[in-house]
Amino acid sequence: METYLEPIKNFLLLLDWEAISKSAVRILIILILFRIASRLLRGFLKQMEKRLKEDPIIGDLMLEEPEIFGVDNFDDSAVVIKGRIKTKPVRQWQVGREYLRRIKYAFDENNIEIPFPHTSLYVGEDSKPFEIHLLNKLKT
Repeated sequence: METYLEPIKNFLLLLDWEAISKSAVRILIILILFRIASRLLRGFLKQMEKRLKEDPIIGDLMLEEPEIFGVDNFDDSAVVIKGRIKTKPVRQWQVGREYLRRIKYAFDENNIEIPFPHTSLYVGEDSKPFEIHLLNKLKT
């Protein structure tokens, strides 16, 4: 059974419900610091994908190995890497959570920092951090 939708003018979307009911997809969004080479991360993620596929529980839920597309965007504090995992129907969330959990632990083991929003202020090429001195102590 097929369904035709026209959500945007001059654009036709064909949905094949039989194909949709046989698999699910979880989109992966992984943030890394600018100073970490994406090629290094790609090799690191390939090792993670292999271990995940070999897992007796999670591996059976996956239809294919995770696919990393590459750099998707540059955020203020991170490089955004995107990918996807094809799974059995309704299992994309379970597999995706396990994949991200393993990435977090592997990042921790390898001292790879997960980026967070922050601002760095630099004045000139070789500036040092500003020194802050306490002028008056508060009386408590």
